[in-house]
Amino acid sequence: MQPSLWRLLLRHRAVSLALLAVLVLFAALIVPEMIGAGSLKITDATSCSTWGASNQLKQDAYARRYVKRHGPLRNGATAPASVVTAINSGCTAAFGYDEADNVTVAQAIKGQY
Repeated sequence: MQPSLWRLLLRHRAVSLALLAVLVLFAALIVPEMIGAGSLKITDATSCSTWGASNQLKQDAYARRYVKRHGPLRNGATAPASVVTAINSGCTAAFGYDEADNVTVAQAIKGQY
């Protein structure tokens, strides 16, 4: 007689429950990340790693907010493209120093990495 999956699960209840708990935990961790990935809002405290994973629309929106809150860059630039370029330059340096998870976009703009 060939054992069915149901019989196998009933015969080994402890292992079955442990596997079920792992699957539920995995789903509880992954599903919210997948759902919330599109709603990421970039702030001054956003890391360079997260900045690099965000799309251009979110980067431009942050650049406009940055100029409204903090004023122009050191060189006087106020265009969103200039702010994005400053962040990209700072974050590239932070990646080079292996600090991309620790350096925020506000620090990248100021060259504090």
